[in-house]
Amino acid sequence: MHPWRGRTLLVTLLALAPAAAAGPTPPAPIEAVVARLGSADFAERESAQAELLSRGAEPDALPALGRAAATSDDAEVRQRAAGLLDALTRHAEGARLLKPRAVALDFRSVPLDKAVAELRKITGANLQLDAARVTDPARLVSVTTAGVPTWEAVEQFRRAAGLVELFREDAPPAAGAENAVPSVRRSYYNGPTGPATTANLVPVLWADAGADAAVPLSADRGGPVRVTALPGRFAANRVIRGSGHVVIHLDVAVPADLHWEQTHEVRLSRAEDDTTRPLTVAHPLPAPAASDFNEMVFLGGRGFLNGNFYNGNAAPDRGNPRLVPVTLKTDDRLVRRLRVLEGVVVGTVSLHNQTVITVDDLAKSVGVAFAGPGETKLTVQSYATDAAGESALKVVVEGPNPYSNEVRMGLRRPGVSLWDEDGLGNSGLKKFRFTDADGDPLTPQVQGSSTSDDGSRQTMTMDLHFPPRVGGARAPVRLVVLGSRPVTLAVPFKLRDVPLP
Repeated sequence: MHPWRGRTLLVTLLALAPAAAAGPTPPAPIEAVVARLGSADFAERESAQAELLSRGAEPDALPALGRAAATSDDAEVRQRAAGLLDALTRHAEGARLLKPRAVALDFRSVPLDKAVAELRKITGANLQLDAARVTDPARLVSVTTAGVPTWEAVEQFRRAAGLVELFREDAPPAAGAENAVPSVRRSYYNGPTGPATTANLVPVLWADAGADAAVPLSADRGGPVRVTALPGRFAANRVIRGSGHVVIHLDVAVPADLHWEQTHEVRLSRAEDDTTRPLTVAHPLPAPAASDFNEMVFLGGRGFLNGNFYNGNAAPDRGNPRLVPVTLKTDDRLVRRLRVLEGVVVGTVSLHNQTVITVDDLAKSVGVAFAGPGETKLTVQSYATDAAGESALKVVVEGPNPYSNEVRMGLRRPGVSLWDEDGLGNSGLKKFRFTDADGDPLTPQVQGSSTSDDGSRQTMTMDLHFPPRVGGARAPVRLVVLGSRPVTLAVPFKLRDVPLP
């Protein structure tokens, strides 16, 4: 044996020892993974995308994706980074909005009506007593709970108070004058208060149980959104003989401050009958067309009239926005209940008072179009500052006609095509905030505005003037537009022992 062979082996082992002690290889920097989105190898691009999705919670992930989406020279990188940025942002918003919250109750001999009002404040749930079916709203109620999920606390209160929950197929009237939009400069008629149009406006309605015992309901109450399978005898549930279909309804109840605009679909991951045989989701049945139409009438240059015209004297039933039909395929076998029903409810919520457009340098942004939510757009048409320090700015905002847009998207209610005092009313742009170079707020004077509507797009042009200030000119430099931004949420649910019609 050569004398150097032992030394070589020893040196090799010593060289490997630190690596073995160091543990697993640390993950690659986020920037390096983002760069792999532009790899020539498709599998490598897909692998990088999957890794970025799994590492989206890291603090450097979103900034790196934002930079790549905006500045990368590679179109593939820009496209994939933009998609990942959108997906991760929505996931983070969804996790924040759907974060479970624990509630502890301690009601000791409290009048029912006052206890319900207090419970509404504590939980954020839109709770209401049916005045016609609660005989003694002043009766005393006692209920205490440890820290439990919000909707579980609501359920324990209901049981302790001897109440039953009422479910209705139609949309009850919205609380308050939801359609009333005050204006001091425009004359229009909004009509009477209509039915509730979003799930958060439909109250959880309670009544005395009376002689009838409450029907046990299968519900997932673990998160801020409650998903309940309505009883098999619910009027809208039905078996369609000969087609192998059964239609059930889920009730999606949300907090009052979560503006749940619409439920898009229910994705079932598991459905089994009592014998553990699986059921599948059938194609949804076509809904009957509503016997009404909405028309906007221009009143001699003085405003718009939102007119609803019905075939007959009764207003059409627009349905309860909390209810979601699910059509199951049973192959015409007799199924009385589901042992398991699991899936995801997908819906859209509107986040109000959000920053939807930012223009960082108004003077350098003339002619540039900035995209906003819901196919809206803002363009700085002109910008000028005179010798006296007065600044003039012309801004054009445009968006889809609310009525035609909502019909196209299949939303429940037609929009009211009226302009807000500070932007596009139903198109998502609400408030304009200007600041100078020091970040101090500026309030413009509106010298004039004009609007147009071709039936598809609405446009508003605003001439804004910023007077000079004492101590030097303070020209507007930055514009931030606040408005409503839609976010898609996926709410998982697990139900057991679900009765069928």
